[in-house]
Amino acid sequence: MDLKTQKKLEIFLPALESFEAVLKKDISDEFLRDSAIQRFEYTIEIFWKLLKSYLESEDIEVSSPRDVIKKTCTFNYITNAESELILEMLSFRNQTSHDYAMSVAVSVSPKLKPFAQILRIIITRLFL
Repeated sequence: MDLKTQKKLEIFLPALESFEAVLKKDISDEFLRDSAIQRFEYTIEIFWKLLKSYLESEDIEVSSPRDVIKKTCTFNYITNAESELILEMLSFRNQTSHDYAMSVAVSVSPKLKPFAQILRIIITRLFL
């Protein structure tokens, strides 16, 4: 792993741990739910940038978050099912950060634990 990717990983791991920590709480509480969503947003943002850095270190050209995920799958770093879930996460991140509404928060919150679990699985397989 190159130095740039290592630094991204060092930023990602505490973000994931913070996201996982809030999910151990009762996120039906509005304030905790909002905290969990905020932590999800920055964790998924750091995650795709970490993957981008990794692909670039392997001389694979990438651009957008979707392109990063598709190429990560194409080169068999993640499975098709993981790719689809990550693309869903990116879609939810766009909804929560750009079009935030109570209905979006309520619909996203039950998906947060599975999102954190898949991020942990992928990061462990690729980097730890």
